[in-house]
This record gives sequence, C-alpha cells and structure tokens, in this order.
Amino acid sequence: EVAYDLTGLTGISFEYKNTTTITDKLTVSFDSEAYTWEIARQGLLYQFSLSGASALAPHSSWATASFDILDVAPPSNWEVPVYYPGINTVLKKVTGIRFSPQTLYLDDGLQQLVRCVKCVTPSMTSLTLQIRNITLRGVDRHPWPNKDGFGCVDAALSTPFSDFASKSSLNSAGGSFYSFSDFDSSGTSTDPTKGRTTIEDSIIAGANESSSYYELRAKLDKAVGSTYHLHSGWAGIGTNFGTGKYAIGTGLTGISFAIGSLGINTERVQTIDFKIKMSGVSDTAAHMISLPVKDIIDAGAAGKIACIRPIDLNQDRNLPPWEKVPFDPAKIEQISWEAKIADVLPTFGTATANFYVSDIKWHGMNGIKLGGAIGPVGIKGRNPIKTIATYSNSVLSLTGFSTESTLYITTLDGKVVASFASAPRIALSLPHGTYLLTAKNGGISQKFAVVGR
Repeated sequence: EVAYDLTGLTGISFEYKNTTTITDKLTVSFDSEAYTWEIARQGLLYQFSLSGASALAPHSSWATASFDILDVAPPSNWEVPVYYPGINTVLKKVTGIRFSPQTLYLDDGLQQLVRCVKCVTPSMTSLTLQIRNITLRGVDRHPWPNKDGFGCVDAALSTPFSDFASKSSLNSAGGSFYSFSDFDSSGTSTDPTKGRTTIEDSIIAGANESSSYYELRAKLDKAVGSTYHLHSGWAGIGTNFGTGKYAIGTGLTGISFAIGSLGINTERVQTIDFKIKMSGVSDTAAHMISLPVKDIIDAGAAGKIACIRPIDLNQDRNLPPWEKVPFDPAKIEQISWEAKIADVLPTFGTATANFYVSDIKWHGMNGIKLGGAIGPVGIKGRNPIKTIATYSNSVLSLTGFSTESTLYITTLDGKVVASFASAPRIALSLPHGTYLLTAKNGGISQKFAVVGR
C-alpha cells in the first residue's frame, strides 16, 4: 500500500448523489499509516462532517460538498487518547479516503453489555452513495521526493556512476547509457503503447562531472498515422549493465543525480519518471518515483538535485497481484528517466520534452558488483556492516552502529523525529509505525517497526 504526503492540504471538495436521506451525517476521513491498527479498525479518524437537512436529503442529480481544513476534527462522541496523532502527522502518510454515510438510531439498548440511549435499530436501512470529482486543495499531485537528501550525504561512501565529463556513454559498472522511445518504425502498429515519438540525444562534456550531462530532446507523439494511441507518447534516457547482467546494490542507501529542463511542455508532460527495473521483472512492473517537471524547471539551468532511496520507489498500484514484488537493490537490471504525455484526450497528442541528467552517483557502497560470475567493478567496496535495530518497551537496542557518532530516526517520508549519539541501548518513546535509523553520513541505515510500547 502506497502512502502519500498531503502536507499543506487546505481543503477538499467532491460531488455526490444519494438515493435516500442520510439520517445522521456524511463524513470524509483519511486512512493513514500514522494511526494505530486499533484506531483504524474502529474508524476513529479525523473527519470532515456534512450535515443539515438540505445536504443530506436525497439527490438524484450531482450535488457539491466542500470543506476547509479547519473543519476537520476527531469523532465528537469519543475521548481522544494521548497517543492520538496530530492532523499534520496523519496527512504525511495518507493511504486512502473514506466517504461514510452514518445513521441515527431509534431505540435504547445494549452495546458490549452496557446500557445505551438511542443506540440500536438504525433509521437508515439502505442507501446508494455515488462520489466523483474529488479535489484536494493546496497540495501538489507529485511532491518532490526526499527533499532533505537522506541517504546521499556521505561523499566518502559513494560510487560515481556517470563519466559524461569524458564524453563517455559507459557507466562505471561497464554498462551503457542510451535513449529510447515509443517510435513505431512500421507506421502501422496497433499497439496502444506505440507512437511516433522522435528523439535526439548527445553527451555534453564540461569542465567536470557536475557541469557535464546526457541530454535528450524528444518530440512526443501519440499518433500512428491517423490513430491516437492512449498509452504512447513517451521517451527517456536509460542505462544498463550489459546483456544478461544486473547490479548487486546491497547496501545502497540512495542514487543521486541532477536533472534539468532544456524545454518541457508542462501542460502535457507533468513528471519525469525515475524507474529501476529489477532482473526477472517486466518493464511495466518497474519500481518508480515521479519527479514533478515544475520543480525541475524552477531549479533553472543548473538543474535540481534528487536523491532517490530504495524506500521511495513503488510499483504501479494498478498492477495485477502476481506482478507486485518488493524492491530488491541486489537485482538492479536497468535505470531510466522517462518523460510521457499524460494519458488524456487526443487533443494532447504531441509535446516537447527536452531534459538532461548529470553527475549520477550510488551511495552507501564503494564500487558496484554485477550478478553472475562477474567480479566487482571499480574500487573494491567495504565489507558490509551487519546492523540490527529493535524496539521494545520504549528502548531501542542497536548492533553494528558503534562506529557512528550521530544517529537519526526518520519517518519513511524523511521527517527527523529523534537524533542521538550511538549507544547499545537508547531510551526512547515512539508511537506505532515504521521508522528508518540512519547514520549522520547516510552510509548505514536500518528500518525498524514499533508495534507496542
């Protein structure tokens, strides 16, 4: 399940139809990783509440509801516990939205053997509710990932991956950089992923690696002949490790690079998708993260620095279950940066997508080893450090971190929640959730979960 950062949300609106009167209220709430399992199970979530006779009456045509973020509150008939998360914490890790029509009850009765008033015999016995055009105000659809750059801060424990300053199309593991597109050479394909995109690529060598780059200039085109192909209109820059080979990225904490715009149609191309394809996984099931084009353009000619960690990558949520697999950095077969026209109406059939990537590095390891009988490439890496972090009874127990001066605990979206000097045992109070323990230099990291106090 993918969590989304909705920090900055100012409100929500939607349209709805209901076949019968909603007798109590219609609530809207966010599922979030910030809630404990028990709170989520009971549905005791922050909620927006739609009430009033007119709003809850039957609607055969679409009605509009709109809320401001200041309207959100915990359930009114419930005593909020001290460990209940703040709304900003909830919005950091949203996994879904609930629309819940609620009923009043007609009679007194018992609940869990306790006498209660107007708590049995619902006054609303059936209802069909339809929802459409949900709008979240004040948030970016594609926020920039890992803004603090966790996982890419240790220059000593990193491997330069590109050598564009030497005008080389080879990466440091012996594979090649290349460009690709949806271009259908036959001009007759009926494949909806094929188009007539044309591309030009080149390596621009500067005084050093940070001023050198691989550029792609693409005219994206979704049409083959007079036929519009919905899932076409894409092109990108890729790199591999040789035929049948893959990189063993064990210990990888992040891949950093600069990415810049040379002219991108932001109306039609909203993101550059950074993808990593694992060995044995199809191209359509690659793990990826979307980089917003607006942020890339705003960064100017120098480009914007990205640090993508393994935990930032997810597969397409619409994949069938048998294609969904966890990301494994020990099986990296291909890396790519892909521009694509949004899958919308034929009026968006063409677009310009000119961009570059530069100064690519792998972090958390010195040297890159390849799968099979191939030995290490480049500088020999350090021996892997066995790190273990466990949490129980408000104590964090650590193994393998003794060489680190400062440790940080972050949420999976990069927010620092604690920092301290390394020690075998640390007294620490943390709410339920999953965290990342990271050394100050980013070279060692360990994920751990808090399931109890």
